[in-house]
Amino acid sequence: MMEKRSQKTLEDNHAYFDNAYAEGVDIWNRVKERDAAFLSFMQSLRNKKEYGNLLDIGCGVARHADPTIRAGWSYTGIDYSHLAVEKAIENLSDEQASVIETNFFMFNPEKTFDALVDFGFLIHISKEVYPEYIAKIGQLSHPKSQLLLSVWSMGSKQMYGFTPTTSTRDFILPGPGGGNLYTRFFDEEDLIHMFGAQWEISNINRVSIGEESAKDAQGLEFLFVTLQKK
Repeated sequence: MMEKRSQKTLEDNHAYFDNAYAEGVDIWNRVKERDAAFLSFMQSLRNKKEYGNLLDIGCGVARHADPTIRAGWSYTGIDYSHLAVEKAIENLSDEQASVIETNFFMFNPEKTFDALVDFGFLIHISKEVYPEYIAKIGQLSHPKSQLLLSVWSMGSKQMYGFTPTTSTRDFILPGPGGGNLYTRFFDEEDLIHMFGAQWEISNINRVSIGEESAKDAQGLEFLFVTLQKK
């Protein structure tokens, strides 16, 4: 069972994102490098002639839906924000795409997924629930499933005014309209420790935020991690 502290973190994050969506802010539209990483991932699957169903964890407004469909895959997005899901459904243009309003930890589909993408969920949950996260990812996947993960790197130079150090990995960002966003930074050893038992890390790509993205995000560094289930 999830600890009260971890549950409170999820509730605060929920409020943070709901307020952002209510104000019409597409959180990840401000960081162009994430889109490039996702498109590269889908292209690599096409090059290998791999097709199937993709799960987008914390999908927001389902910005990954159209490129997934164009690559010949079916798309399922999940998000716990009602406002995000409403906007996502408005954006869907293909019957091969669906979006579900649910808590990731309570999501129990009848099928597993050939590819999973997490571009903003793991970085916002407390470390106490990492074992539950790994267990749920395992439940939703099968041997040879691909996972594309995006996390903020300890190599970042700043994070909206905060500077991570080797001893400081966690920050609480106050939301402008309410809610606090828990955020955690990672290094490669963290990921190997978390995923190594069940997943093989195929590639880790460090990408710094460039000038095309929002100014207050510049200086951040992402780790884009491709994994395959053993």
